[in-house]
Amino acid sequence: MKPINTLSLFDGKSCGRIALEKAGIKLDKYYSCEVDPFAIKVSKANYPDIIQLGDVKDLTWNDSTLLIRS
Repeated sequence: MKPINTLSLFDGKSCGRIALEKAGIKLDKYYSCEVDPFAIKVSKANYPDIIQLGDVKDLTWNDSTLLIRS
């Protein structure tokens, strides 16, 4: 199975990533939208490769491409 890119909204402590790994789904990139500083700290400690995007309200889409508003 080819690794997939994943976007997890309201990611918390990255339980979605844990579930995907337990299901045997290989990940290429894992993007996370989370604002809680404690949850982000736990996620970074367990998975330093997670790409933290911040608040879901700051995201926008253009032709199925994720754009991050600054």
